[in-house]
Amino acid sequence: MRKRWVQIVLAIAILIVQSGCWNRVELNELSIISATGIDIDDKGRWRLSFQLVIPQAISSTTGVSTNAAPVYVFSTEDESMRGAVRKSSLELSRKLYFSHNQMVVISEKAARYGIGTLMEAYMRNADARETVAVFLTRESARNTLEQLVSMEKIPGAAIQHMIQNEAANGGSFPQTSVFRVQQELLGGTHATGIPSLMLAGKGSSFDSLNLMQKTHSDIKIKLGRLGIIKGDKLVGWLDAEESMGAMWLANRIQRTVLPFPCAPSRKKDSSLRIIDTDTHVKPVRKGNRFVMDVHTKVSGTLYEYSCDDDMTKPATIVKVQQAIAEEVKRVMQTGWKSLQRQQADIVGFGGAVHEKFPKQWRSLAANWNEQLDQVEVNYDVKVSVEQTGMSSNSFHSKQDKQGG
Repeated sequence: MRKRWVQIVLAIAILIVQSGCWNRVELNELSIISATGIDIDDKGRWRLSFQLVIPQAISSTTGVSTNAAPVYVFSTEDESMRGAVRKSSLELSRKLYFSHNQMVVISEKAARYGIGTLMEAYMRNADARETVAVFLTRESARNTLEQLVSMEKIPGAAIQHMIQNEAANGGSFPQTSVFRVQQELLGGTHATGIPSLMLAGKGSSFDSLNLMQKTHSDIKIKLGRLGIIKGDKLVGWLDAEESMGAMWLANRIQRTVLPFPCAPSRKKDSSLRIIDTDTHVKPVRKGNRFVMDVHTKVSGTLYEYSCDDDMTKPATIVKVQQAIAEEVKRVMQTGWKSLQRQQADIVGFGGAVHEKFPKQWRSLAANWNEQLDQVEVNYDVKVSVEQTGMSSNSFHSKQDKQGG
């Protein structure tokens, strides 16, 4: 009998422990954040903007029709970021929910002031995910969040997919998360690059559903330039080509299409679809200076070729590979010269020196970025054209042979 009572008491205790609904939060009590914007005013007060998802507007339930915008944007201000978040309860009926936040957009003014406060907020709070994508903008961050994106319902998610697509297939701009920014700013060179968003086209804004009724859009949001962060402040910008050069040096190119001239006197009217690339950096010490030996391997498929050479001849393939190698080298040189002017090592050369020469790095670390103009770079690029496509000669060459 005593054993039976013990079993009953244990069963009741287990049921009590496993009933985990005491602190539940219903979905209709939450405001789901898709994107966050960071601005700052002249007095140093933070302005946080939130892009909230409207569930009724994005519902796919059959028979439901709504002309409501898919998101709602509002802002709060305070001297601290968490203080601005707290003030959301003054105008919202629901609690802010950050776990579905797709991106953080930082205005140029806020980035030049310093992003250390934002990094601190993400490091200290469990409700903020460090995998969130980070962007800069020369506009106000709020204005960026107000823009709609064609073919997508939720702008924050659409822009997140945009940078994923660019990083995987474009190569000019990297996919950058809060965690990666923290990691690189706390690393040896204290520098990183963050892609920026811009409004392109005619008009001032794409914030109305009426614009979705057209077959084209006069204005759109797109990736613009790469912002250079040193310490925790924005110090300058790289354009798309300079950024791609930096990505080559940092070994962050995945797949891309590389235009190149098939002859020195021609424009870049040929292209290679790069399917595999690898860059390895080896630092060499020469006196008090360092030389970076950059070894890059590239392989791909020829997508376009505008010269009249016969692609069935091995000598022609060698010529094409050399032309592509020269173009890769030129792009890398363009990126490195820009980083030297900005005095910001975002490609990891300092990390390579630290790994190979740890004792010397101790005396170099403090002023490494300021000494980049003394760093020499040697480029060794090897290109392999794996396929030339379905034609051995260019279209114009075949026309000439046929008397066209």
